[in-house]
Amino acid sequence: MKDKQKKSAKSNWENYWHSNWSIHRNIHRINNRGMIQTIFLALFAFSIQAETTKPAPKKTPQPKNESRKLEEKKLKHSISLPQKAPLAAIPKPIDIQSLTYPIGANMGWALMDTQIKLQANPENDKYVDQRLGDQNFTPASTQKLFTTWIALDLLGPEKTFTTKLEYRGNIEATHLKGDLFIVGGGDPSFGNADQGLGNESVTIFSIWADALKKAGISHIDGCIGGDGSYLVEQGPHPAMLWEDAGNYYGGGISGLSFNGNLFTASLIGNPSPNKSTIFIGTSPKHTGIVRFDNYVLTGISASRDSAYFLGGFPSAVREIRGTYPAGPSKFYIKGSLPNPAWTAAREFQDYLNAHGIQSSSSCGDSLALPNLKNSGNNKTSNKNAIFKNATRKLIVGSEHQSPPLRDLIRYTNQKSDNAYAAQLLALIGKEKGGQGDWQTGLKVVNEYLITKGFSLDRIHLKDGNGMSRYNWIAPKEIARFLVYA
Repeated sequence: MKDKQKKSAKSNWENYWHSNWSIHRNIHRINNRGMIQTIFLALFAFSIQAETTKPAPKKTPQPKNESRKLEEKKLKHSISLPQKAPLAAIPKPIDIQSLTYPIGANMGWALMDTQIKLQANPENDKYVDQRLGDQNFTPASTQKLFTTWIALDLLGPEKTFTTKLEYRGNIEATHLKGDLFIVGGGDPSFGNADQGLGNESVTIFSIWADALKKAGISHIDGCIGGDGSYLVEQGPHPAMLWEDAGNYYGGGISGLSFNGNLFTASLIGNPSPNKSTIFIGTSPKHTGIVRFDNYVLTGISASRDSAYFLGGFPSAVREIRGTYPAGPSKFYIKGSLPNPAWTAAREFQDYLNAHGIQSSSSCGDSLALPNLKNSGNNKTSNKNAIFKNATRKLIVGSEHQSPPLRDLIRYTNQKSDNAYAAQLLALIGKEKGGQGDWQTGLKVVNEYLITKGFSLDRIHLKDGNGMSRYNWIAPKEIARFLVYA
């Protein structure tokens, strides 16, 4: 019976976390590998009060006895789901003292009451319970809470980001005598179908094709390019593990993101274990990667998927390694796009050619970052000098607005999306520090934390998504931050 109750409570909390990221209470736990596991506890102290809920009608009201009063008192201080959830779905309180962890594990947590006010001196803050609360641990993805909240506070929940078409040259007798550019505005969701209806690339490309036809363009004599210069395009963050860079969760930032900055590779398995698999192709088609070396073997049928990409920017080659459960069916692996802006332009060019607007020339090199600037430290960027100092004009009707920031942040936290979080940090730097890169973003974030009374001795951030092993945060500071937010 107890096992069923525990399973039910766990299920309730999983459902709550996926439906509401507004966090009111937390216990911060760390395992012996230094990676943080955080259990988020929501406190709705008045969710069961008569004035805020509509209790079910009772045929015969009964007076409250002492036992009932005691139960209600306990319930007010227990974990509860949002008010719309039925009372029967509210899990029982967690007994802090009953939490167990492996012998020798390095674990810590901090629990604060959301009703208290943070003290000017953090040493005077009161904690319901804590263990190793002042010790620094690697935060992993819980670091996204800092990035997303600070972005929300500094940029505003209704902030949007614009992606548009611009051209250089003249329109003469249905021909654009010049070049066409997709100009990014930092939208991390551009072309990402998972973000919602209307945001997938085919919908946006269709609207843009109509706008070009209305402008009198059916042939593009120049090239089609992707302008990602709104943010500083640096490739993957240098503080992440190299082995992560080629996988979907380890890509870089771009002023023109596309498809979540990832691609999906398709492979076919084999019914027998320890056999080779067959690489088919990728979606989107244009990845900028010139060769995939496939070393994935089949494992036993009861094994798990452990296939992954090895290799990252600026290499044009990816190895696919690991194993996949034996079987003849098709399976998929996701990797990071080395240059999302280039991919966006190539995919758009294919769409136009298939829908009555002819173009045959592409702009730039797939692995030349930054896309639109010459840099003495990047020899390949000279290949993209065609972009520089271009006088361009807007294609009317091509301005695509991102979802509001509040929706982007909800997606970031619910999916724990590393690409979105990294992009948000760069956008913080762009909007509030004048430079769209992770260094400027971190500077703004640190200044924010200091002004709000947080200690940089116990909050040390190197990126926006928690990928770096050089990030560390003390459990007490996470608890204080959640109470503040």
